[in-house]
Amino acid sequence: MSEQQRSSKTVLGADCRITGELALESDALILGEFKGTLRVSGVLEIADSAHVVGTIVAGALRVAGRIEADVVAEHGVELLAGAQLSGHLYATTLSVVEGAVLQSEVCVGPKAIQAAGAILRQVEEAISEQNASNGAAGRSEAQEEAVGSHADWQAGSEQADESVEMSDEQVDEEPEPIVAPVRTIPSTLNSMLSRRRAKVLTGSSMKPMDSDSHSLKPGPTARAS
Repeated sequence: MSEQQRSSKTVLGADCRITGELALESDALILGEFKGTLRVSGVLEIADSAHVVGTIVAGALRVAGRIEADVVAEHGVELLAGAQLSGHLYATTLSVVEGAVLQSEVCVGPKAIQAAGAILRQVEEAISEQNASNGAAGRSEAQEEAVGSHADWQAGSEQADESVEMSDEQVDEEPEPIVAPVRTIPSTLNSMLSRRRAKVLTGSSMKPMDSDSHSLKPGPTARAS
């Protein structure tokens, strides 16, 4: 256990009601109620307002409240005035102050922890099962989140595809542009020339040429002087 873990302390307040398996790698103070398996690597203090039922494995135990549990304490147990402890007790040392009540099968001495092997195995199994259950629950939540994210992504992708299809349909349904017929309007010059040609043709008379009038006649013969 690191120095930071030794200097820290987990506190369960007087209004706490906890049921289950709890493992702490630091010192702990119980002010409320706990039912289940409790393992504390450091010093566990049970306040006069606390009530613990189940199994306790601690580095050291100091009790002022009420305990109904099998207890294993590697570095000893101290029962303060007003403490009540019932159950199996395994500890290397035991201190009982006047006013404390001890109703237990007690195993105290260097081999006490070895004698508590069955309890320690039960605690390890309970903590392992709890950790496995928590891990499975965490994986299940992560899988549900991943499935939800994939479903959201798929829904968004489908909506995007529908939008693209609708846009394509709108493009396909757009009406073809209406082409107005083009009329060629003659220019002013062409119009004037056309009118002039028409006037010349209608105003002038075309007479046939007289062959006699236009025949070539010999000119006077020149005489030499």
